[in-house]
Amino acid sequence: MKQDRQYQTTARQWVNRQLNQGRHPLLVMPTGTGKTYTTVNIISDRISLGKRVIVLCHQMEIFNQWLADCTKHGLQPGYINDEGVIGRNRNVYICMVQSLENILVALPEKFVRSINEIITDETHHSSAITWRNIYSHFENALRFGLTATPYRADNQPLGEFYTHMYEAIKMSEAIKKGYLCKPIIIIPDEYKNNVPTIAEGIILKDQKQYIEQKKIIGDMLQTYKDIFNGLPVIIPCANHKHAEQVTEMFYNAGWSVDHIHSKMSDAERRAILRRMKKGETNILITVAIGIEGMDIPGLYGIIWLRYTESLTIYMQFNGRAMRIMNGKKNFVMVDPVGNSVIHGRPDIDRKWSLDTEYVPGQDVADIGVENRICPVCGVMNDSGNSKCWICGYDFLTGLLNGEPVDKKKRRLPKFVDGDLVFLDEMEGERNGHIDTSNSNGNNNNNPNSDSDNQREILLTKLQKQEILNRDLTGIKLRSKFKEGIKWL
Repeated sequence: MKQDRQYQTTARQWVNRQLNQGRHPLLVMPTGTGKTYTTVNIISDRISLGKRVIVLCHQMEIFNQWLADCTKHGLQPGYINDEGVIGRNRNVYICMVQSLENILVALPEKFVRSINEIITDETHHSSAITWRNIYSHFENALRFGLTATPYRADNQPLGEFYTHMYEAIKMSEAIKKGYLCKPIIIIPDEYKNNVPTIAEGIILKDQKQYIEQKKIIGDMLQTYKDIFNGLPVIIPCANHKHAEQVTEMFYNAGWSVDHIHSKMSDAERRAILRRMKKGETNILITVAIGIEGMDIPGLYGIIWLRYTESLTIYMQFNGRAMRIMNGKKNFVMVDPVGNSVIHGRPDIDRKWSLDTEYVPGQDVADIGVENRICPVCGVMNDSGNSKCWICGYDFLTGLLNGEPVDKKKRRLPKFVDGDLVFLDEMEGERNGHIDTSNSNGNNNNNPNSDSDNQREILLTKLQKQEILNRDLTGIKLRSKFKEGIKWL
């Protein structure tokens, strides 16, 4: 039987106390730290107290995971999806939100009154009308929310829906204890050397001006071969057409590629994830599927080909690759579009609040969850974007460079030449070093080190590949990368 980690047990006890006192708790846990597992145990506790629970899910993959986990735990869940209400007199129902909303008026009043608690996974979506309608219909039920990023799409806190919030474990602690992998970040040289970080005292609005021409810098085919060489990665793209182009590009280069998207059937999407788990797929291409809640096994890294101003999308996608597995020490985040420059490292601790609006420049960046399509170029943008990150279309004025535009014309991200370099290990520093040594400072295994100060060495391309490959597979190699080392 799986043993609970201490932070999971503490979170379980905290949520139960809040619900028992008639409160609406919000539980925050980094992606990959067992949010669903912890909540299944909480559901078991609630059922033992005579409570009846529904769980709200907004994606089929999340729905299937909840159904499987509750069944494995012996809870005998019912469910509500496009098939209707399946299961009579169950103590817990797993619900697709749209399916549940569609049948609200048809639900027996006795059933509605019997629901004591509503659990909302990925609850940063709670402000959407579908969730609001459900909350209103089950007006006597307590709300219990789950998320890794507790802000709404409009940067407002979730205090409208929840009374108390608890962060079960900090990102830094989860990495330190080996529950998540630490990132190795690779960004364009021009962003690293020319764009100030928030830690240097620049506000987000001014910082974005340094990344005006949104582009994908570097040879992505060569970068994938040099760094991963067949190891499974996920690649977020700007829109469906862009994803198709990237899929074709990698397929023609001889790699095994799958493009997962919303038009696929549930069976097709599950088959893709099975192939990924078996190691049959090198690269998973997506636009939005996979952002939240999905357990995508076997990922060693992420290559960002989609710029986003949404912290939620940034953190959730990175979280897919931060999950641990045997032989994996780190994950590599290749960021040729500059997302890490805007949002900071994915492994830093962040401040959350139920009461105050997010303020850029603390330790998190602009937050947005919903997406919208640019009417000019057709590229997916996050709701926080004031202008399209590809063509510059102004969503507020409806103009492009101050002029009316042809909204039938489409443009996609362009690939340009450029060097990729390692992002600094410490936030706000610019010494260009990555230290892969362990925390006790023991460097006896490094023949190039001295007793007082580890020597900085200039590495060949082959040596850099070797370090990344060894670091990914858990073999300790203690070297530092000197400033200016570039992928050649």
